[in-house]
Amino acid sequence: MSVESAIHSPNYWSFWGLERPPFASGLQPAFHHETAGLAEAEARLRFLASGTRQAALLLGERGSGKTLLVNRFAQTSRGQNRSVAVVDAAGLSPTELLWQTSSALAIGPGKHETQVALFRQLADFAFTHGTNPPTILIVDNADQAGPDLQTQLIRLMRLPAPANWLALVLVSETQAAGRLQASLLEAVDLQIDLENWTEEETIGYLQMALFEAGCDRPAFDQEALGALHALAEGIPRRVNRLAEQALIAGAAEQAEQVRVETIEAAFASLSFVAAN
Repeated sequence: MSVESAIHSPNYWSFWGLERPPFASGLQPAFHHETAGLAEAEARLRFLASGTRQAALLLGERGSGKTLLVNRFAQTSRGQNRSVAVVDAAGLSPTELLWQTSSALAIGPGKHETQVALFRQLADFAFTHGTNPPTILIVDNADQAGPDLQTQLIRLMRLPAPANWLALVLVSETQAAGRLQASLLEAVDLQIDLENWTEEETIGYLQMALFEAGCDRPAFDQEALGALHALAEGIPRRVNRLAEQALIAGAAEQAEQVRVETIEAAFASLSFVAAN
């Protein structure tokens, strides 16, 4: 059986005794893995949201789970009746930033509001809403924000409103944080580094995810687990992709367990071009 046919065959699941894909990707993975680094990052976000800091810079590798983290934080905060807006800065104009933020905060912006009108609406909201607790604005892919958008973020933080009315979270790839303007970085008073998984955390994730998906036998031998972590560099998205590809290849080979050679072949087939 070829790898391609294994992907679309029920034998991929049945071969490993799976009830569902164990390593689904996306913002809602089938199994969420708690780590010490993730718990620390969440604690720092809660500290920011308490009003003791104004702006945080969340840094991590591409695929490290930054978007998943901030979306979960936003969901939890909304459950606590907090005012929260999450925007993606990639390709976003200043007007779109203001409109999306106003919409998320239920200000009710008109469909064709001007940038000036939108800014005034947010200024009124900031003044009347106050700081108890502060409004949370999460800007994902902040390193992809253009100069005008970054300037607009600075203006929002400097509104003539109660101090610390806004808790701003800037999310950036570690290597790309230098794209942020100095004036915006100067406003950051809390840095949050989302670390890649350790080998122990990677192996724990793989074993638990397989168990949760119904696998009742070791699918990877111990050496293969170590190789998978090393090749994926502990980056969660890479771990997911490489593990899934290795399981598919192992099913195609009718292997009793996935071994190092299969991990290496799967890694070569994925290539991880541009650290995707």
